[in-house]
Amino acid sequence: MNDPEEMIDVFRAIRHDWLNDLQLIKANLELNRVERVSEVVEMLVSRARNEARLSNLCAPKTVAYLLTYNLYRPAVSLKYEVVGKMLDLSTEDDYLYAYICNVLTYFNDKVERQVDNQVTIRMDLTEKQVVFTLDFVGQLVNVEEADRFFIEQAAEHYMHYTTKYIHKEKAILAFIITT
Repeated sequence: MNDPEEMIDVFRAIRHDWLNDLQLIKANLELNRVERVSEVVEMLVSRARNEARLSNLCAPKTVAYLLTYNLYRPAVSLKYEVVGKMLDLSTEDDYLYAYICNVLTYFNDKVERQVDNQVTIRMDLTEKQVVFTLDFVGQLVNVEEADRFFIEQAAEHYMHYTTKYIHKEKAILAFIITT
């Protein structure tokens, strides 16, 4: 993201989302919904902490992609969660970035657009490994094609799925990276 125009677009999208969050707080304060304000603030703090944990993984390509993915309003929205001890994933950054880009691009191209489609990526970190779980909820157009695609991706990126469950409205893919 060295292009100044792209950077401006990213900051514009971040500012837009941040203003939406502030307006939600303001509206609830005006309606004297103090508990709802507290929930929104807690959600924002949780999101910021999660983004900080993600940013500390030493995988700049992957992290930048995940942090900015939703700013482009894709057909498949993304959530992520980083749990556990911090790991240095710098040596895995290139292939992890390529894999996640390929998978999210595939989902965006191969879902029913009238449905709310979402992928959640959970990263469970221990001292020597990270378990990645990609959980898709929505509606795939072609399950058999998706199954072939994910098998190809595993082979191309030298990974073995510990879980691979693909159905029309749900897909779960999990794999382990040892550092």
